[in-house]
Amino acid sequence: MNYKPSKFNYIFQIDEKTVGLYNTLTQALATMSAEEISALNRGGDSLTIADQRSCIENGFLIPEERNENALLDQARADSILNGNNTVYRILTTSACNARCFYCYENHDEAIYMDRKTATQVVQFIQEQTNNASIRVQWFGGEPLLNPEIIDYMTMLLRQQVGDSNIQFSIITNGSLINDELIHKMTRDWNISQIQITLDGTDKEYAKRKNYVGLADPFRTVLQNILLAIQTGIRTVIRLNYDYNNYSDIVKLIDLLGETLPHAENLRVYAYHLFSADTKNPVDQNREKEWLAIQNALILHGFTTPEQAFSLSTKRTRCFACQTKGFVITPDGVLFKCPMAIADANAKVGDIWNGITNEAVMDCWCNIELKTQCHTCVFMPVCQGGCRAGELGYSSERCFPQKEFVDEMLRQRLRRPNA
Repeated sequence: MNYKPSKFNYIFQIDEKTVGLYNTLTQALATMSAEEISALNRGGDSLTIADQRSCIENGFLIPEERNENALLDQARADSILNGNNTVYRILTTSACNARCFYCYENHDEAIYMDRKTATQVVQFIQEQTNNASIRVQWFGGEPLLNPEIIDYMTMLLRQQVGDSNIQFSIITNGSLINDELIHKMTRDWNISQIQITLDGTDKEYAKRKNYVGLADPFRTVLQNILLAIQTGIRTVIRLNYDYNNYSDIVKLIDLLGETLPHAENLRVYAYHLFSADTKNPVDQNREKEWLAIQNALILHGFTTPEQAFSLSTKRTRCFACQTKGFVITPDGVLFKCPMAIADANAKVGDIWNGITNEAVMDCWCNIELKTQCHTCVFMPVCQGGCRAGELGYSSERCFPQKEFVDEMLRQRLRRPNA
């Protein structure tokens, strides 16, 4: 069989004699000499039998007739049009007890979902699902400001769909968690995962979250995170950072490393904030920030070098680009992405009438990518990048590490088992 180099082979320099090779589809990483890279690019015939076999096994060499783009295009289309999961991010309320400066929602006119709307949401989910697996994400505002509607909808969904076919999670700022709500999450709401965001240590966190009527927010939320971990719920802590607070986030990771148990049900990761202002200047220090935070996470055992310095592959962009993924507002309006809910023109329908704006729906669920994406070695990693960013709802575009991927992969090679 004849072979050719994969179009997703990414080559980067390590030192004068050594070259790094990473395949963005298989995630295989290796070091080679310039001569071996040259042989690989000629089809690998002049490599040793062992090296050739290794290159084939890792996807650096592929059968000559294989069309990698066509295979990815088919996988993306299947994920967008025929995915096995339906995702519903449900806003129980638009109200929130925090006033984060980066929030894209308007909390001035708070809306709370009522039982009539909630009943129709459940009916809409049943009509859309067609026996596919269901993922419900409670969202807001702050979803725990309306726990009664979570009670009601969870009961209906568990009765009418069944526990085996549905998974519940919640995204919350964590400030309202208490023993009673944790009990509900585990016993009544069947919550499998809770995500809580931290924006820094004590003073920085209080400044950024800007809570209404909460005297000691950092200590309160940290205690509530501990409570969630101890009950066995998978607890995900997202660290929001930008160029103004990244050094404080490093201090926060040190504190979490000393405070939190290293439990199997705990995950800590960092997320670079993207502005809703698409004209926002690019953060010139993003590499320095990202590496400092990843090194702190590695130091405290929250991740490994292999995890931190790898590029995960995607079948498609995110749930917003799937035909079976929706954001449902408290008054029953359907959107595709939470970043777009402030734009009335972005709604795709409502829970009473279903999809009424096919043009907007098609805009989000388009299986085609821009021409430059099809020639990009990183296509398996970002699948076209953030659709909300592409449509003007965010400054986010491709994956954040694209600007410094060489250094990221060099870090991985330096510390494979650290």
